[in-house]
Amino acid sequence: MKKYKEIILFLVFLAATALVLARAFYEQDNPVVLSGRRAVIIAIASTGRDINSPVSYLFGRAPFYIICDRAKKTYKAVPNKYMDTQHAAGLKSAQMLVDLNVDAVIGNNVGFEPFRVLDQARIEVYTDVQGTAWQALGDFPDGLTKLTEQNVPSHFGITGSKAPVACSSFDTQANLGRIVQGKFYVCFDCNYRVSAKTAGNIMPAKCPKCGGLMHEVIAVAAPVDAGTVKPKVRVF
Repeated sequence: MKKYKEIILFLVFLAATALVLARAFYEQDNPVVLSGRRAVIIAIASTGRDINSPVSYLFGRAPFYIICDRAKKTYKAVPNKYMDTQHAAGLKSAQMLVDLNVDAVIGNNVGFEPFRVLDQARIEVYTDVQGTAWQALGDFPDGLTKLTEQNVPSHFGITGSKAPVACSSFDTQANLGRIVQGKFYVCFDCNYRVSAKTAGNIMPAKCPKCGGLMHEVIAVAAPVDAGTVKPKVRVF
């Protein structure tokens, strides 16, 4: 009888070990998704470094992402080094958030490419955000709209936005690295630009150089490169 008990215990041990290993291998290829209320690390597209900063009008060109850890009740501001990228700002910003291992993203006006990147990484996206990052965190998830697809056309950040595009620097290559600040009217087709002051605060109907569409751009001081400066962690 004792021998049978030992055999049974050994078989149970083998079965438990097999289950643990099987689950480990499964989760390696299928990581646990912490969605909705279970989401721990949440990224919020923000206009500033503080959690009381307003949520950015544009997702891919948000100056900062507030990374909130709901378990530790801390947050840090990660500068978006892609906010003034001429092309694929949303895609690159979304990939940056994937690399930061966030569980969910909160932001307005999410285009096709950033949504595709986040969706493939099984990161949920929530929109219809108003007020500050802190208010958005309080509304998450039930007070926000969960996206199932993009909610604005591609290139919305430079062609279709109803608000001025905020850029961290303005054409730094053409200006030999100088940071140009202020409001400009810009043609993204040929890079023709004129300051709002020079134009008398009246945006030309068409680009005088190529006839393309003009866009209002707000250029601000460049954010600190997230790759060289460690974001400061703060408590909620």
